[in-house]
Amino acid sequence: MAKEVKMTPNTGAKKSSEESVEESTKHKLTYDELNESYNQLYQRALKLQREAQELGMLVASKRLDYLFKVIEHYEMFDKVFLDKCIDEIQESLTIKDTEMNPKEETGE
Repeated sequence: MAKEVKMTPNTGAKKSSEESVEESTKHKLTYDELNESYNQLYQRALKLQREAQELGMLVASKRLDYLFKVIEHYEMFDKVFLDKCIDEIQESLTIKDTEMNPKEETGE
């Protein structure tokens, strides 16, 4: 049996980006491939969320360090600014009732 070969002229031009996108969208993902992609993206999102939370804690810690440095060198700053720094330190170190008992707020 002879194998039929279909030949098309090659113009030497590269495929446009639209054509390559169309070819990539023609491949339908199976349920397993889609599920695997979802799980990978979900795990990455969780990792990024944890990293963002850690960075937030680091920023808060550094801010507190600088606020304490301001208090330590109080003679360089005016009274109003010092009072604001003291208030912010007190506020950040005080545990609020909603943080301690989140169930009470929702009525559970």
